[in-house]
Amino acid sequence: MSLVLESFKFNFFINGFTGKNTKIKNNDKDLEVEISDNSILNSVKFYSNSIDDTQWQLFWKEIDKQGVWEWLDFYFDSTIDHDVPQWELIIEKGNVTKNVWGCNYYPNNFEIFIKLLNKIAKTSISNEDYKLEL
Repeated sequence: MSLVLESFKFNFFINGFTGKNTKIKNNDKDLEVEISDNSILNSVKFYSNSIDDTQWQLFWKEIDKQGVWEWLDFYFDSTIDHDVPQWELIIEKGNVTKNVWGCNYYPNNFEIFIKLLNKIAKTSISNEDYKLEL
């Protein structure tokens, strides 16, 4: 017996130091991915993945397990004064919302989050792409 999937919103954006931008958001149960090679998100590549309830339930279970709901609202490295990677995560599930923004600074388990995201969105975001210094 499958659990009923709560209503949710998932929206993630990261722009890399090299100019690569990735935006991932849900449209109901589908995940839409836009990838651009410049600083303005003009889609170079766009695709949509249909994600079933079981995959979504496993995804949200891992989000809970990794403590993403407890991440700080801001992750900012003030020692850097030039163009650096920025990222944003907006998630809503049921009546809980989390907005997180970062600039060249990341939560300790960000790399685990990126691997989880790569798996469900079929993306290939890596720490080399964004020069993550975790």
